[in-house]
Amino acid sequence: MIPPARAAHSSVVYGDKLIVFAGKDESNEKLNDLWAFDLKTRTWEMYQSHNSEGDVLPRSGHSASLYGHFMIIFGGILDVCKELDDMLVYNI
Repeated sequence: MIPPARAAHSSVVYGDKLIVFAGKDESNEKLNDLWAFDLKTRTWEMYQSHNSEGDVLPRSGHSASLYGHFMIIFGGILDVCKELDDMLVYNI
């Protein structure tokens, strides 16, 4: 299984993995999926992308940083006139 092609996503490198979050697909639909690409085996693995409060809003154009073993994601665009100002933290 491989992720769909996308743009306006974010990614961080953690160890031997490239972690990719959200973005928008070729139809301009916003995504909220989380994938890991193993740089040694060159294989993809889909991670769950939800938090304790429920589903994560789909988004594109957000930022991401790595802090220790956490991927921290901020903001993004949900819709043309709907910008997000939330923060997500994934324990990789």
